Amino acid sequence: CAVTSAARAWRWWTGPWAWCRPLPCPPTTAPDASDAC
Repeated sequence: CAVTSAARAWRWWTGPWAWCRPLPCPPTTAPDASDAC
């Protein structure tokens, strides 16, 4: 994700389980590997 804060916010809203999950960053479908735990 270009914006890590947005990626973290998206993972937080999707649930506590999503923090360690390699979810794509909205609105793009690019995987955010840098923000993964």
